[in-house]
Amino acid sequence: MSRLSDLLCTPGVGGHCIPIDPNYLSHKVRALGYPFRFVELAQEINGRMPVYVADRVMHLLNDDGLALRGSRVLLLGVTYKADVADQRESPSLVVAERLLALGARVSYHDPFIPEWDVAGERLFSVPDLDTALTEAAVTVILQTHCHYDLDVVAKYAQRVLDTCGRAGGANVTRL
Repeated sequence: MSRLSDLLCTPGVGGHCIPIDPNYLSHKVRALGYPFRFVELAQEINGRMPVYVADRVMHLLNDDGLALRGSRVLLLGVTYKADVADQRESPSLVVAERLLALGARVSYHDPFIPEWDVAGERLFSVPDLDTALTEAAVTVILQTHCHYDLDVVAKYAQRVLDTCGRAGGANVTRL
């Protein structure tokens, strides 16, 4: 059973039900002739979150006097939920695609996902997390798997964007 905080710890929603089932419910309610704007608004906001996360990365780099194009960005945890290997509808894919499209040099670490296809490119989980943390201009915490010690992440990373709100440190920006 997941804690509510685990479900909220993503740059959007993913999985097999939350991003899909409300659309069906909304469709059925509209077919009955009733508006169901609340669900539609929630879906719209959730759909925008991955792009918002990628844009925040760009703004953080700008604040440091760096361009996103050519900068190393490390993504931590690319599954839709902590401590699972399920990537269905994971917002991490949209984050990675947007960063790549904007010219970032994207790498990732996820103990559950050894290989990841992003925008037609096959990526492999970095084998040495500590080295990857020091080399990345920005590390983005997308999912807090139990394998991650967030104090170590904050210690070694140059800059951290925490979409989960759990890391602390002077170099950490929370979403």
